[in-house]
Amino acid sequence: MKNRAVFITGCDSGFGRLLALKCAKSDIPTFAGCLTVDGQRNLEKESSCLKSKIKTVLLDITKDESVEAAFDFVKKNLEADQKLWALVNNAGTLTSYGPDEWVSIDQYRRALEVNTFGMIRCVHVTFC
Repeated sequence: MKNRAVFITGCDSGFGRLLALKCAKSDIPTFAGCLTVDGQRNLEKESSCLKSKIKTVLLDITKDESVEAAFDFVKKNLEADQKLWALVNNAGTLTSYGPDEWVSIDQYRRALEVNTFGMIRCVHVTFC
C-alpha cells in the first residue's frame, strides 16, 4: 500500500480525521483536505509521530479553485513511485434540523452545494 495514496476530504473532525489517522498508521500515503487552518494544524500535530505523515491541504469543496489547488498539491507531492489510488469524498454538512417548514431555501442550497456539487466537483477534478 506504500505506493497507493489516498485523498480524503473533510478531515477537520469526525470520520474523515479518523480515517486519515488510520491510513497513516497503516503506512498508507495520506492526503487530508481540511476546511480550516486549525483543523489542518491539529491533524498535522496529531499525526507527526505516525509511520506515514499525513499531508494536509486546505480545501473548500464548494469552490472550484480550492478543489483544483488541492489536487494540484496532491499531484505535486506524490512520490515518484506513488499514484493516487482512492478519493474518499467524506466532506459533508447537515443543514436541516427538523421538519421541512423549519428549513430555509438557503439551507437546502448549502446542503446541495456541499453534499452533492462538492462531491461531484472533487470527482471531476480528480478523475476526469
